Amino acid sequence: LSLFLKSTMWSVLLSCIGLLVALYALCLWIIPAVVQYSGCLALLWHDVIVEKSLDTRLLKAVQDRAIRGNPKSVISVIDHYCRNQEWAMNVGDEKGFILDSVVSELNPQTVLELGTYCGYSAVRIGRLLHSGARLLTLEFNPDYAAVAREVISWVQLVEGASGDWIPRLREHFGIHTFDFIFLDHWKEGYLADIKLLEASPERSSGLSGICAQKSLIRQPVL
Repeated sequence: LSLFLKSTMWSVLLSCIGLLVALYALCLWIIPAVVQYSGCLALLWHDVIVEKSLDTRLLKAVQDRAIRGNPKSVISVIDHYCRNQEWAMNVGDEKGFILDSVVSELNPQTVLELGTYCGYSAVRIGRLLHSGARLLTLEFNPDYAAVAREVISWVQLVEGASGDWIPRLREHFGIHTFDFIFLDHWKEGYLADIKLLEASPERSSGLSGICAQKSLIRQPVL
């Protein structure tokens, strides 16, 4: 009986350890790898499970390791953190190089970003703009907006839904046209917002390109 109890206890213990290892792998690697291909699943996973404090952990990493006033160091710190500690919903370094090339090629005077998150792509775009250029970024989530304000103090950040703000951009900010638009929010909202932009006065012949983060393929402006 004693040997049977010991054997059972060891079996239960090993099963528990195996379950914990499986859950750890599921939460750390498998689920993040799967949800990044779906905007809705990514938002659900990160908002409910991970993102309760990831944005503040990213901010702390920037505050502790980046050089104030040096956008390159901010990008480097966030890339290192996301590569070695936690995956985050920013554009990242690989797609970031594509974004860099598009911004450098267009050399825009006015830029609109839909979806600020923690400010990574705004910093990435902003560092390439020439003196006098203007970058406006919209963020719906107030917690992300608060963190992004700390990361990008020199970029004009607007808190609210893109669908509410797009028709009012000219009225509130005096911007008559955007040379470049970067879509980096909910994938499901891309089409609706593009249609809003097409119908708004800010959409003019001056618009040179639109990029979407999920594919980062430059689309011609019709």
